[in-house]
Amino acid sequence: MKQKHLALQVAAAVGVIGLLLIAAVYLLYNQAPVQQAMTRDNRAVVETTVVSANHNQPVLSLYGYVVVPTAVEISSPLEGVVEVMQASPGQRVRKGDLLLSIDPTDYQQALQEAQAHIKEINAQIDGEKRAGEINQTALEQEQKLLALSQKRLDRQQQLAKTGAVAQIVLENSQRETQQHQLEVTNRLGLVAKHESQIEILRAKREAANVVVEKRQHDLQDTKLFAPSNGVISDVHVAEGSRVERKELIRMIPDGNYEVRAQIPAKHAAEVREQLTQQKTVAAKIVLDDAAVAISLDRLLPIVNDGQMSQQAVFTFKNSKESELFAHKMPVYIRLTMPAIADSYIIETTALYPNNTIYVLDDNNTLEAVEIQKQGYVYDDNDRALVIITTDKDLEQRDVMSTHIPNPATGLTVKKYSEMQ
Repeated sequence: MKQKHLALQVAAAVGVIGLLLIAAVYLLYNQAPVQQAMTRDNRAVVETTVVSANHNQPVLSLYGYVVVPTAVEISSPLEGVVEVMQASPGQRVRKGDLLLSIDPTDYQQALQEAQAHIKEINAQIDGEKRAGEINQTALEQEQKLLALSQKRLDRQQQLAKTGAVAQIVLENSQRETQQHQLEVTNRLGLVAKHESQIEILRAKREAANVVVEKRQHDLQDTKLFAPSNGVISDVHVAEGSRVERKELIRMIPDGNYEVRAQIPAKHAAEVREQLTQQKTVAAKIVLDDAAVAISLDRLLPIVNDGQMSQQAVFTFKNSKESELFAHKMPVYIRLTMPAIADSYIIETTALYPNNTIYVLDDNNTLEAVEIQKQGYVYDDNDRALVIITTDKDLEQRDVMSTHIPNPATGLTVKKYSEMQ
């Protein structure tokens, strides 16, 4: 009985060992396919955004402060004698009223001289063109004479072989042909010289046009106008006194609170152009739970040529809302810039160094695209998005918005949306 029981135990042990051996062999046999199946799809999973070209308006973020309008200092970048003074302390003025004018004689003369210089250059260009036309006509005639003399020389050379033409006649024809060839060469040089001289004169004219534009601005600046409605508080010059680039008039503008902020120099020209075209430049003060509408009223004069920004003055669209603020209170402003045509909006995470983004083709293969950042915009959740432009057509293309390490053109990824 004990032997039978022992035999059963041995048999059970052998059976278990046999099953383990079979399992081990099976696992060993299938290990490579399992590992291969696990590592076959090791593509990075990425989020993508489908982009479409549009007219997108960048939003410029500024930090400024609210102020009670105080005296505005009015000065001139010019030097000269005050010819007309129409401002006096306590006087009420309206925006655009003439305050004073500087004797324009010197600036008119400078403008006339600059314009005369352009006329002189234009006359020189016309003279070079006429001379060039004359030389071109002469060149064509000399080329015809050269062709005739060459033809005559060829004929005489053939006759000279039979002795029908004297050697001296042949030599005269050769000299004549050489002389015509020399004249054609010299004439070609004159024609080329005229063309070169015209190009030089055109470059001089471009430079002279810049000078004329500067002189025109100087002449316009001889008249100073009230920048806004208000009251003249101080006048530091009188008729006949000399202006030397210093404060001339101080005035207190009308109105309630104003908002001031610095516009970066690279955006100042664009903003100034909007004001010149009398377009509304909208902005808003962003608060914790609200936004207050303001609009750009004016840009203050540039203090020096090298400054990195220009001060802008905003006014409240609703004067009642200005009561939410206090004097010198700092504020965060978002200024809406002009729309950029054919631009795209992407997430900030889509940007890679060297202004590069990656788009996916139909096979989910990455392609690097060089872009130009044009600014930022904010979505409904106040997230910053990037406005870009590029020479490549990205209409309805998938842009990778997941920031992965070491992306490269040709790398295949997997879209997260395809895993849903």
